[in-house]
Amino acid sequence: MLRKNLKRAAIVAVWSLFLSIAVADCAEAMQTVKTVVVARHSIRAPLGGEELNELTPHTWPESSVPTGWLTPHGALAETLMGQYFRAMLTEEGLFAENYVPQDGELRFYANSFQRTVATARYFAAGMLPLSDVHIEYHCGINERDPIFLPPAAIMDETKKQNIAREINNFGGIKNRGKRYAESVQVAAKALDFSESAFATEKKWSNFQADDITLDVDNGFHWGGTLLNAIRASDAMMMHYYESGGSDTASFGHKLTPREWRQISDLQYFGISLYYELPSLSWEMARPLLAEVSKELAAVPRKFTFLCGHDTNLATVLTALGVERYHVPQSLESLVPVGSMVVLKKIIGDDGLEYADIRLVYQSTEQLTKLQTLSQANPPVSYQLQFQGLSRGENGLYRYADIVKRIADAAKM
Repeated sequence: MLRKNLKRAAIVAVWSLFLSIAVADCAEAMQTVKTVVVARHSIRAPLGGEELNELTPHTWPESSVPTGWLTPHGALAETLMGQYFRAMLTEEGLFAENYVPQDGELRFYANSFQRTVATARYFAAGMLPLSDVHIEYHCGINERDPIFLPPAAIMDETKKQNIAREINNFGGIKNRGKRYAESVQVAAKALDFSESAFATEKKWSNFQADDITLDVDNGFHWGGTLLNAIRASDAMMMHYYESGGSDTASFGHKLTPREWRQISDLQYFGISLYYELPSLSWEMARPLLAEVSKELAAVPRKFTFLCGHDTNLATVLTALGVERYHVPQSLESLVPVGSMVVLKKIIGDDGLEYADIRLVYQSTEQLTKLQTLSQANPPVSYQLQFQGLSRGENGLYRYADIVKRIADAAKM
């Protein structure tokens, strides 16, 4: 009996050892083999010029870089994100320790603006400190690359009519502007707008939320004085991040987190509109989606970084049929500054190909305080949901489904 028990125990021990090895092998088989990133540039200097000075009696905080350039704070934030990606992708098996890429394994491509090229460069410096990474861009600095910012002339009459129909679905642009009445009041309070040269000339005490127009017949052109509030809100948000969350961004007014979110909402009046205008989003996103599709098919490619703007993320996500969302831990609800759509091709423990697509960004606290990112303090990783597609038990989409969705959207 003792001999039988010992034999049975030995069999159990061997079987347990076999199972533990099998489980370990399966865990090791769950490996990232390709990553494609579509990124929004990090913190930039405000875009507004002299017109911003007319909206407040105060002097705007001075920027250390020219209009529209990536700021020092934004550069450091992007380097931290690159360092985190190096550690993450090494852990996931895409990179070896101290990885130095071979020809064709990596691609960094940015729109030809200083802030987008610089964002790609600082991210690359953080992710690949041992490599002199080439940042690809196709036009002169601050010239529009049609892959990222296609010309409005590509829209024909049918497409313009579709956009006009979608605008009518939410009651028109002026009606949509009225949604921001409270945000406009918060912005006016922070600016002391009623004492400004603009308000004195107009004899206004506040911005007019419904004074907004949109021309889709001759491109996509905004008009109306609400644009002034939108540009001022953008400038306040950029100063808020650059100053580490200082009250100097609101001219000494102590705004609550809710009030800063309202200013952010006003800043993204136009960006949030893309989610309600799928016809326009598809048209704007097609060139970039075609580039993503090409990168997914590139056999030697391990990692691709395509750096553009908030418009790129908003239109790409809308064109791909992402369910409506509001991200957590950020003053910005849709595509926070420095955020990126991260698509990973993963070989599952069953040997099949899967895709994980997330919006990855630094929380407001991480961004303003320039916190080091690590496994203990990772950036926010928000998993996106796609209309008409279901995820498996492992929480991932079938890779073939995502590839097809991107290819189909690029052809529209």
